[in-house]
Amino acid sequence: MASLSCAAPPPAPGEVTRYESQCTWVTCPEEEADAEQISVSDILVELEEAPLFEHSAEAVFLPTADNNIAKKSFNAWYYSGTMAALETVAEHKVDGISPWLSKCSLLLLGTLRSVSALHSSFYPHLLLSGEELLEKFSSGAHWSVSPVRALQWHPHAPRLAVARKDNIVQVYQVEMSPTSSGSSFQSGRMQQLKHTEQKRISSLAWRPYSGSTLAVGCQTGVVLWQVRCHPGAPRPQPHHLSVSGHSPVTSVAWSSNGRLLASASPADSSFMVWDVSRVECAATPVCRHGGGGVSLLSWSPPVPGSGMSLLATGTPSPMFRVWETASFKCERWSNLSGRVVAACWGPRSDILLFALEGDPSLYYLTFFTNTLDGVKHVGGADAAVKCMDLSPIEVPSARDCDELIQVGGNVQSMVWDSTGERLAVVFTADSPGHSLVAVFNTQTHPVMEVVPSGFIRGRTGEVPTSVSFRNDLPSGGQLSVAWSSGRVASLPLIYSSPRDNVPGAPVMTTLPSSSAGEPGLGGEATFNLPNALMSPSIPRLAASLQSPRLGAMPPMVGGE
Repeated sequence: MASLSCAAPPPAPGEVTRYESQCTWVTCPEEEADAEQISVSDILVELEEAPLFEHSAEAVFLPTADNNIAKKSFNAWYYSGTMAALETVAEHKVDGISPWLSKCSLLLLGTLRSVSALHSSFYPHLLLSGEELLEKFSSGAHWSVSPVRALQWHPHAPRLAVARKDNIVQVYQVEMSPTSSGSSFQSGRMQQLKHTEQKRISSLAWRPYSGSTLAVGCQTGVVLWQVRCHPGAPRPQPHHLSVSGHSPVTSVAWSSNGRLLASASPADSSFMVWDVSRVECAATPVCRHGGGGVSLLSWSPPVPGSGMSLLATGTPSPMFRVWETASFKCERWSNLSGRVVAACWGPRSDILLFALEGDPSLYYLTFFTNTLDGVKHVGGADAAVKCMDLSPIEVPSARDCDELIQVGGNVQSMVWDSTGERLAVVFTADSPGHSLVAVFNTQTHPVMEVVPSGFIRGRTGEVPTSVSFRNDLPSGGQLSVAWSSGRVASLPLIYSSPRDNVPGAPVMTTLPSSSAGEPGLGGEATFNLPNALMSPSIPRLAASLQSPRLGAMPPMVGGE
């Protein structure tokens, strides 16, 4: 098992990572990166000075003087849940209302509060506010203060979605621009997505095989957008998807065929599966008791030869499940050292790579397909295998062997590119290596192997908050990193090794300023985002819910 000591030396403070070329990491001094054209395309996120409207839709659209108890209790239930509805009935004072109704509501409310308090003693996170839940369970580092809260490339199209702290999502149509030295990635058309229910964004997910559908997970549920960036396109139309008690949403994920959308909330023991192929966008709750909620989702690519896919669901407790989505049967792994904070699937859906809270390590599970009575089933190994040690260590910098830099720590988030060759890891704010992004060379066959490659450093004072791979390039890759300054930088990863090769030994190279125009890498572009906001219309909320048959959980329980 490898450790971070095998990686190329990290850039020293004052140096900026430019790109990777065949396992060689190239950096340059920060002052030269600012003064010259380097091969990193930048977007600068600037927040609105005027705060967005933060009041609930209930305060806007509901008459405050209405004394209709049925209306007020229904609206309280719709926006805030059962306990809020009971509080409304218990506190409602209107002539003609029988006192027994208020007393029954108070009694039932007291019972529910006692049960809730007992439940919270087992799952302390249920006592947190919605914003505290988002801070704890969102994948973005420094979520509460970072200008960029989420970042996501489209899996098949050159589109990048950036979620901002001020509740706006910006979508960039990225274009290839020719230059005198080759070509470079440039940001083209941009659209801003704003909705009154789109508050405190936690996650983004593009719909596969659709160039325009974007799901935004946030405090109030999920906002579904149809985004078209071509000239003359109509204004984006949103759909707000919500279910009482299913908030805040901390994770959203699409099925591999793009038909189903899953959403998760650590305050809800069920995760929702939305059938967006239907006009009414039907939602089905999928529930298994234990875990205290669902905080993380990761949907696999299609399993070869089986016609199905797998869905990994992490909980706020040391337990996670993997669902076979053809029948929605699941397997459970428990007795872990901490909750799953990050998980991603290999390109063949037979490897699940994950990290645990408070554990500086990477683990993987293998999955296999078998046939029983003529029906194919997918099952997982009994126990996970530790494949990478991320314990904090001190290593010499690339600039000076006598200059030691701390790297490693606990995992905040990670992403795996669609080829299964590169893995990027962001560390938690309390980790010694939190100012660096660690990049690994990976392979899944014939054996699973993770080899440290190098580190990405931003400008002085910047720490990474979110990362995302661009997967639609013909060769190599591109890794976009959102930094705490609001800058989003995209770094080319140039590699052409066969898919089954063992990764080579990484090296670090610092280029002089004269090599800034190296062929084929192009220049840097910085974009100051406009302050103009779009005002999309609000369609009617889909109300029809359908519940397809769900299978029962098998008795198998995996070990630690």
